[in-house]
Amino acid sequence: MQSGGRTRSFILRIPDNYRNDNPYRLIFGFHWRGGTANDVDSGGTSGFTWSYYGLRQLANNTAIFVAPRA
Repeated sequence: MQSGGRTRSFILRIPDNYRNDNPYRLIFGFHWRGGTANDVDSGGTSGFTWSYYGLRQLANNTAIFVAPRA
């Protein structure tokens, strides 16, 4: 993706049973100062329980998650 003349990347997670005719919640997880998109996606040292600030586990494979890399 291009933004401000620079190439940007992101981590994208879609439900295992994704269907393009079904609506899904779209959740962006922005990293904190000193953090990374990988920290947001993986949950850091807390693991899956805190992936996307705990929302990934709560969504139970029913949402689309995006973690931009800045």
